[in-house]
Amino acid sequence: MKIAYFDCFSGASGDMILGAMIDAGLPADCFHRTVQQLRLPGCAVQVRRVRRGGLPATAVTVVEGRTAPFVTLARIKRHIEKSALPTDIQTHALSIFARLADAEAEAHGVKTAHFHEIGAVDTLVDVVCAVAGLAALEIDRVIVSPIHVGCGTVQTAHGQLPIPPPATARLLRGCPVYSTGAPGELTTPTGAAILTTLAADFSPLPMMTVAAIGAGAGVTERGAPNLLRLWIGTTPEVAADDEVAQIETNIDDMNPQIYEHVIERLFSEGALDVFLTPVIMKRGRPGILLTALAQPARTDALVRLLFLETTTLGVRIRKVARRTLQRTIEKVATPRGIVRMKAALQDGKTLRRRPEFRDVKAISKQAAMPLAPLLSDVTRIET
Repeated sequence: MKIAYFDCFSGASGDMILGAMIDAGLPADCFHRTVQQLRLPGCAVQVRRVRRGGLPATAVTVVEGRTAPFVTLARIKRHIEKSALPTDIQTHALSIFARLADAEAEAHGVKTAHFHEIGAVDTLVDVVCAVAGLAALEIDRVIVSPIHVGCGTVQTAHGQLPIPPPATARLLRGCPVYSTGAPGELTTPTGAAILTTLAADFSPLPMMTVAAIGAGAGVTERGAPNLLRLWIGTTPEVAADDEVAQIETNIDDMNPQIYEHVIERLFSEGALDVFLTPVIMKRGRPGILLTALAQPARTDALVRLLFLETTTLGVRIRKVARRTLQRTIEKVATPRGIVRMKAALQDGKTLRRRPEFRDVKAISKQAAMPLAPLLSDVTRIET
């Protein structure tokens, strides 16, 4: 399993996240290509080497170009959906903006949020490039350290606000945060939204075999190095007993076309698995039991999403024991192309190997070959 660990000892912002990825080895072309797919006239990403607190780092700056600010979630959604971005990148980016919009609306007591600072074009680029960068790095799991938020006040379009500002504070609900008394807004709404949406867990540095370390530079110099560190490494998925949160709700009054969208949103918010079970409810009405499994740290985010996206009035939450097999993923050259193979092991012995369905589907589409026989051929080669 490939892990990205964000060490937020000096907070986090969108540009710091992008800088840390490039410093850890992601080619800058990934961001240039993503900006082109976003179709923002005159917009560009500039990358340069800098020093913060005497330490080398990478700084990323977004040149906004000629596009007007995106003041509403609806406008951001329309622009992303009309872009040339891959569907999975669109889905994850929109889930981040949905959380930003919810936090802004709740913070200011309105139904529909109007973005001010976070409506700028650079926020759109930061969010979409962060999602695209993690995909390009083939990260399986994002883990985030406790987040340093800073202290004092900050000037915003709503006036002078305490640090962290209300929207940022709401985004950080359920996450470990702290302040050492260092002045300034160390964690921005964009940084908080990206990390808290994509993180599978919050913890100290986990055990991993480190492959790369990158440092993304903040805009200003501070007393301590103004950096976000990114550790990239691997760890085997060992057979283990652990606990996950099981979140479920019964629904009998929702348009069934919406379930596909809800499932996609749940996975983008960190669900480990989502499934639907047909049930018979009171008065003999047919209904659906929607169940999601997730790491306990993602419970609040998934519950908020279910209340927002479905007709449910309540959910049930319980911790359940889970036992897993050791799993490994490796790239294998087959006569049809490169395919990721997933292996399940017990006591060091391989029980079964299966190709990644998405890889075979991509080969099928590119080569204009029927999917079913191609999947059978690739599976037979590796079993």
